[in-house]
Amino acid sequence: GLEASAFVQRVARLWKMATGWTPSGQASAMTEVSQTPPSSLWRQVEGPLAASCYIATSLCMTSLTKYIASVWKFPGSSCLLLVECIATILVLFLQAPRDRPYKPFAHSILRHLPLVTLAKALNMYLSFLAMKRTSVPVYNVLKRLQPAYTLLQDWLIRGASASPMEGAGIGLLCLGSLLTASGG
Repeated sequence: GLEASAFVQRVARLWKMATGWTPSGQASAMTEVSQTPPSSLWRQVEGPLAASCYIATSLCMTSLTKYIASVWKFPGSSCLLLVECIATILVLFLQAPRDRPYKPFAHSILRHLPLVTLAKALNMYLSFLAMKRTSVPVYNVLKRLQPAYTLLQDWLIRGASASPMEGAGIGLLCLGSLLTASGG
């Protein structure tokens, strides 16, 4: 979808910054030698690489949060969530394009903030509870229920509705998650 495409573009932009390649074909300040644009091979691996990085990051975050909540018995899930939010703001600020800087306090963002904050807080609170009381594999299965929640949230916030095929796919994901979680 659009969100995945934006993520891929951001990863590609970060890669270009790290390797010194810029859209104008000029070398960046990090390198002195001009480099050629990415090859068609790069374009073929760009999406799967970005998706793999996302999955690896998600697995690391889940495992680390499970460890912190269970082994350390970290009492302040709200504090942990605040640290995650601050880190997210920092990353978004650093990777924002120069022609469209990240403005977290713009009216267009703040007007949706109460509903999104409430939804995210509920999601994270229930996520921490689930992590404390389940194993990582069961938690990851239960996390697959998130598309149903996201579908509802998308409808409430943007008034967007899923196609019948998207609804059927999300229904099958939820059914499979519930069957797996129940041991069926």
